[in-house]
Amino acid sequence: MIDLTLQQQTLLLTWLPLAAIGVLFFLVVVILLRQSKQTKYMVELNLQQQSANTELIKQYAQTSQTHFIQQLTALQDKQQLQLTSTFEQQMADLRIKLLRQFSEQKDQLNQNQSQSLAQLLKHLNSATTTNRAALATTLSHSSSQMAHRIDSFTESTDKLFHYILGQVDTRLRYS
Repeated sequence: MIDLTLQQQTLLLTWLPLAAIGVLFFLVVVILLRQSKQTKYMVELNLQQQSANTELIKQYAQTSQTHFIQQLTALQDKQQLQLTSTFEQQMADLRIKLLRQFSEQKDQLNQNQSQSLAQLLKHLNSATTTNRAALATTLSHSSSQMAHRIDSFTESTDKLFHYILGQVDTRLRYS
């Protein structure tokens, strides 16, 4: 086979491990460069994923916020409708209550007016009866006084007439 000299063998034994170490070193550098590229690629890929995740989170947040705002608006509208309905019901109940109270007060006022009118009529009837009785008494008294005066006047007129007749007779007799 190959016949090598001692010097060549020594050189070969010295340089062969060095060459193997160089080749190994070269391979390690190539592997490290390749791993560095893969790491760089993985980092870029990770950054892209993080950017995509961030974008997805932003979109989800916007969608969630929009959905939340829509739900909140719907709930506010529902609550507003409920409040409006409750308020209108309370107003209707209050109107009914006020109308009842007004009706009761009107009935009470009418009853009080009727009682007052009845009392007034009773008082007027009583006063009229009393006045009629007093008037009748006064008229009776006045009538009897007037009859007495007329009788007295008639009597005095008769006396005066008789006196005048007596005087006329006396003059006629003497004339």
